Amino acid sequence: MSDKIKCNDFFDCTKEDCPAYGSENANCWLIDDTRCRDAGQDNFLAKADLCLKCPVFKKNMDQDAMEASCAMLARQFTEARRALHERDRELESISMEMAIGLSEVFEALKLIAAGDPHVRLNEDSSLELIVKLKQMVNRTAENMGEMVDMTHEFAMGLAEHFDVLHRVSTGDLDARVQGESAVELLESFKTVTNRMIVSVKEEIDHRQQVTRDLQVSEERFRTFAENAPIGITIMKPDLTFAFINPTFTKMFGYTRADIPDKPTWFKKAYPDKAYREKAIAKWETYRGKTARIGEVQPITLEVCCKDGLKKTISFGTVVMENGRHFVTYTDITRQARAQEVLKESEEKYRTLIDNIQDGVILIEKNRFLFVNEAMARMTGYPVAELIGMDFSRVIAPEDVQVVVDRYRRRQAGEDVKRNYECRLQHKDGQTRLTASIHVGIISYQNRVVTIGTVKDITDRKMAQQERRKMAEKLQRSKKMEAIGTLAGGVAHDLNNILSGIVSYPELLLMDLPDDSPLKGPILTIQKSGERAAAIVQDLLTLARRGVATMVTVDLNRTVTEYLESPEFTKLVSFHPRVTVESRLSDDLLNVSGSPVHLSKTIMNLVSNAAEAMPEGGKIIVSTENRYVERFIKGYDEVIEGEYATLTVSDTGVGISPKDIEQIFEPFYTKKVMGRSGTGLGMAVVWGTVKDHKGYIDLRSGEGEGTTVTLYFPVTRNHLPEQTDKSSVDSFMGNGQCILVVDDMPEQREIVSAILNRLGYTVVTISGGEAAVDYLKDHTVDLMVLDMIMDPGIDGLETYRRVAAFKPGQKAVIASGFSETERVRSLQRLGVNEYLKKPYTLEKIGLAIKRTLAD
Repeated sequence: MSDKIKCNDFFDCTKEDCPAYGSENANCWLIDDTRCRDAGQDNFLAKADLCLKCPVFKKNMDQDAMEASCAMLARQFTEARRALHERDRELESISMEMAIGLSEVFEALKLIAAGDPHVRLNEDSSLELIVKLKQMVNRTAENMGEMVDMTHEFAMGLAEHFDVLHRVSTGDLDARVQGESAVELLESFKTVTNRMIVSVKEEIDHRQQVTRDLQVSEERFRTFAENAPIGITIMKPDLTFAFINPTFTKMFGYTRADIPDKPTWFKKAYPDKAYREKAIAKWETYRGKTARIGEVQPITLEVCCKDGLKKTISFGTVVMENGRHFVTYTDITRQARAQEVLKESEEKYRTLIDNIQDGVILIEKNRFLFVNEAMARMTGYPVAELIGMDFSRVIAPEDVQVVVDRYRRRQAGEDVKRNYECRLQHKDGQTRLTASIHVGIISYQNRVVTIGTVKDITDRKMAQQERRKMAEKLQRSKKMEAIGTLAGGVAHDLNNILSGIVSYPELLLMDLPDDSPLKGPILTIQKSGERAAAIVQDLLTLARRGVATMVTVDLNRTVTEYLESPEFTKLVSFHPRVTVESRLSDDLLNVSGSPVHLSKTIMNLVSNAAEAMPEGGKIIVSTENRYVERFIKGYDEVIEGEYATLTVSDTGVGISPKDIEQIFEPFYTKKVMGRSGTGLGMAVVWGTVKDHKGYIDLRSGEGEGTTVTLYFPVTRNHLPEQTDKSSVDSFMGNGQCILVVDDMPEQREIVSAILNRLGYTVVTISGGEAAVDYLKDHTVDLMVLDMIMDPGIDGLETYRRVAAFKPGQKAVIASGFSETERVRSLQRLGVNEYLKKPYTLEKIGLAIKRTLAD
């Protein structure tokens, strides 16, 4: 025992309710109801598999334990055999009793089915199922006996019911079922039968009363119909007239004998065949609308009377329950003629109002009561949408307050100016037009409303502005020309004078010793002469008004060279709190011009920007390719074309509107003369830009800084060092067919030349509609679509139409504008590549290569 272990010690078991926990017997597997593995265990035979894997069992299993275990197993096997034998005998007994009981039940059911209600079974049995089956059989037999007893009484009761119903069917509505019965069903049947007889009697009495009331109503209707002031007819379903009142005969002259049926009435009432067919069609249409009983459908026709006179008649048709048509006839000839006169008057008025060029409006309580077509065209809204709209919605936001205030004051009875100008806002939210408005107060349909006329004077205003601008430009041009002529003459004379001042000091300095006291003064004379010569050079530039040498120029290189020059270093030293940043486009196109003049232009713009920031600030010098598709109205009007732009912007004090008008005039300056400049810098900029056939756009405001953008026409000529065979090879084509759609011939020629150079086959078309027609019969690998084409459909609409019959057609978008909503719409349709004009060989080559590869 000493070398054995107990299960609760080995497993650190704390289940004190386990029989093995407090036992001295280490052979725990021989103790029933142990709690090993958190579950109560039965005898050893049941838990043998569990014990064989247990380390306690293996440790404690010696010869004595083995003998005890085997003895336990033998005893438990014996008990198991005994229990199984007893269960077999019990099952055999149950089967026998079940067979006997079911046999008795089946026999009894056969007797009951044969009609024997006296069958009874002994309900004793050890099986509950057999007991219940016997009880059910006995209960069924008892109920069957009761039913036989009730059959006679049920038959007598039904006979009385049938007799009473027969009497009722012969007209005796006072007959009732009287007999009483113990059968509940017969009593219920009696109640229902008597109640039904009472209901039938009441219904018959009601119908008799209704018949009497209907006779009275028919008499009243006949009296009304024969004396009614309007014509009345009743038509049967077979289209014959059942009734025609005297007023009808008086109205048309026809009697019932004249028009026995509808076809005869139609021939007489509408003798003209064409009009009769029209009338029949109209009646057929309205007959479909009168399907619901009692619904009135009016119709108006011109009827020919018996004497040949024509009258305009309003018909009212009502479908009756019996399928007849009740029709009324009202003579509206006078009203119809008056209506025709009024309609003619209104048509003349409408024609006049809708065809005048000026808008006509009626306003009540801030809302449009009436507008004509001209007003609708001005605002972009349909007439129906304008009616009821608050009138302030069509006024430009900047003028709304003034216009609404005048309207309110006028409504309040104040004497307000009747004629004034304001700006209208189009439905698209962008378009503005200038209108001359004349308004007044009138009485309209017993209401006080505002009436007004609106004249579009936008063109007149623009023409006035254009004339003013042209006059200003002409005056500016004449002024510049006169100053240029003067500057040329002065420069010519100054050059002769300065020749000695600039040349002789250099000769004198060569002969003087280094320690000569005259060397300093002569150097001063020489530098002064050089500065004077630079001023003369500016005067000659201004006077000459033409660049002698035009070569291919890279603006980026010109900007970079200036920013690395001694002149720029000197400028920065004068303005230490000014920073300069360059933002140069990587694919900038070249321009044709003079590098010297362009460099001088950049220097003057940067110098002016620095001078405008005495407290310090930032200058940004940037370049960009830009394609102008529509006029840009700024200081200059930039026409359509491809440009390389140079922009110099600063965060300085800005320029007032008055100074902007004179900024490019020679000798006009706000600087301190003799210290900051001569006043020729911006004049030289203006002259250089004009010599290069370019344009200037200047944006500034006091305290808001200044931005000067110069537009230089691009050239397709390349600098020698720009040819890069290997880079071009990377986006060469292989004969693929490209369709170029652009409304500008020059653009088609440029793109065609580039794509031919890249190895593509090119087809060019000038408009969207033509491109759609072409693609119906041809196939191309890719389209290059201009976004804006005038006239005709634009790039978006062109692609939509093509995609309708060629889904997935590859395309590249091209536009001079930044990405617009229409460009983004195209991209949502699957056109991902977007080219911003002007074109470069690399940009268009890569875009087409990527699109074809996609």
